[in-house]
Amino acid sequence: MDTLEIRNITVANLPDLVSPCILAGTLDGKASVSSESADRMTRGKLAFFHERMRQGAAAMAAYRGPRVVGLLEYYPIEVAPTPVEGEDLFVINCLQVPHAENREVVEKELVAACVKDWSTRKGVVVLARQKRWDVLGFEEVLRDKWPEGDERVLWLMKFWEVEEPRLTPFGEDYPNPPGRVRVDVFESGHCPWDFHIVSLVEEVCEDLGPVVLLEKQVLEDRTAVLRHGVSTAVAVNGRYMPWFRPHPIPTRAEIKSTIESTPEG
Repeated sequence: MDTLEIRNITVANLPDLVSPCILAGTLDGKASVSSESADRMTRGKLAFFHERMRQGAAAMAAYRGPRVVGLLEYYPIEVAPTPVEGEDLFVINCLQVPHAENREVVEKELVAACVKDWSTRKGVVVLARQKRWDVLGFEEVLRDKWPEGDERVLWLMKFWEVEEPRLTPFGEDYPNPPGRVRVDVFESGHCPWDFHIVSLVEEVCEDLGPVVLLEKQVLEDRTAVLRHGVSTAVAVNGRYMPWFRPHPIPTRAEIKSTIESTPEG
């Protein structure tokens, strides 16, 4: 087996930022996407990250020979696409190792490679649903619920004394319009798969026509993320849908059925 090598993501190898994410979705059976959709997902993610590189966004990729076998992506909290608040922190956006048999070793090597950069701030945090981060040197700070009911857990690796980070409260309630179903999409390029799901929902809403009031909330800047308290989401008449990780990606038919079965306002 080829030796594991950890490299920084730079402009030269920027496309490698996305390949583990697309592969992981396919391996986990989350979705089968067309080449056109995969291209759109890739371009959206690369544009999002590239724009923030000059603001301190960074990523490490793990290689075995020419293959990318893992990725760890993080941001200074001032530009992080994650609803977490605090000072002098980095925020992990994604840790992805597609093949389970490589996961333990590759994850530990990626974290070890990032610690030198992370320690230039007081700590690094990650907001997780199911994954336990204590095995990678993090401690649990707090937990509560996502809008759709899953637990969300905030983990911290601390280098200096730091005020504990906080989870951003969820945003306002959105009133149901009379005689229509309201669909709110909270749109961001921070994750290719989240971007894909939001695109599916928007397409279905357009097909359904005037019975649906589609409202787009764009989360392309930190202010919008903190205002709404989510990194990506879809709400139907104010009820948040379990369509994002770790839930299965919905099909167009499932999205359509959910919207059509929702009572109009």
